[in-house]
Amino acid sequence: MFFAYPEDWHKKESPNGFGPIHLVWGERAMVATFTIPANQPASPLHTHPHEQLGIVLEGEMTLTVGDEVRTLKQGDAYLAPPNVPHGRSAASKVQIRMLEVFSPPKEDFMKPDSPPK
Repeated sequence: MFFAYPEDWHKKESPNGFGPIHLVWGERAMVATFTIPANQPASPLHTHPHEQLGIVLEGEMTLTVGDEVRTLKQGDAYLAPPNVPHGRSAASKVQIRMLEVFSPPKEDFMKPDSPPK
């Protein structure tokens, strides 16, 4: 059995200027929480070999996944399949808090000295 309390989560600074990412992972999945301040610029489209599932905990954002662009608000979720381009399409006027799951865990997030991608 495995339990992790907030003080046990790993912290990694974001290269995008939005505070630390809080992480916990197992052998096949990783959970990340983070906050994006209001008016933070859009994030570039990117891909990775991990499946990524996200839930908006607070705020509203415009997200591109593949050819689709949607506005997501609190409680909305998305799935970015492996190797499909995705990213925030526009700055948000309000703070955003997110919870994301990656499978398998992102190796670059697990290394303390490397910036997440």
